[in-house]
Amino acid sequence: MKNIHKLIAVSFIAFLTVIIISCNKEDVSRPTQIYRVKYVVSSNLESPSNFYITYMNPKYSNHVSEYFDTIREWSYEFYGTTFDRLFLEAFTVRDSAYFSLAIYVNDSLKVAMTDTCPTPIVCDTNRIAIEYSLQ
Repeated sequence: MKNIHKLIAVSFIAFLTVIIISCNKEDVSRPTQIYRVKYVVSSNLESPSNFYITYMNPKYSNHVSEYFDTIREWSYEFYGTTFDRLFLEAFTVRDSAYFSLAIYVNDSLKVAMTDTCPTPIVCDTNRIAIEYSLQ
């Protein structure tokens, strides 16, 4: 019986040793790249519109929401790295809504979307959102 307890104790110590040694190994180093990113919100109407804009700021890993009164175009530029999640959302409330969103990476359009209210009429709320992951 003592031999069984000794065997269990030695096995347990060996198991813990393997776990501790494996935890001390460094993570795999993945190559990353720096990208120039630009978010763009454009009103396609003749007169400027009111927008609520929410975007992902990868530098701080948070969403930023802002209200803009009577704008024709809004843009935000920053640098991102590989695996950053990009997110851009805009909506209008009780305002004419014919606008588009776009995400540019290194001056190349990666994703764009235009709202679903294709005529310059007054809509209750129009909201569109786009996402992209840097690779």
